[in-house]
Amino acid sequence: MNDSSDLTVSPEYAEKLYKAGFNQDKSYFMCVDGKIVARQSLAYMGLYKAEKEAVAAPIDSEILDELPIVLRKKNLCCSKSVPDIRGNPFWQVSYDWEAVFESVTLANAAAAMFCYLSENNLLPPTS
Repeated sequence: MNDSSDLTVSPEYAEKLYKAGFNQDKSYFMCVDGKIVARQSLAYMGLYKAEKEAVAAPIDSEILDELPIVLRKKNLCCSKSVPDIRGNPFWQVSYDWEAVFESVTLANAAAAMFCYLSENNLLPPTS
């Protein structure tokens, strides 16, 4: 697989995660001007300029690692739903089926959950 779009968040969620305080140092992929690129290719492409700010475009596991496993005695749940009418399955991320976030990719569903937890001050403090 050469395309990172199935693995990473969309450019829109990369921006939302940045604003929600997602750690920018851990992600392998970055988003620059709406394009997802590998972090090490930024220097090669000359994209580390002041006028072009790159933000993390994490893959699903990088986001899930930042979510609490248990929140208010409810367990983190990730599942793939039955395909819709076009044959596209949806990923769901929730805490025991409360505040369910769905997306075609697990990365975007996890990003939506991270943003929700951040907006509601439910993320554990970072060290």
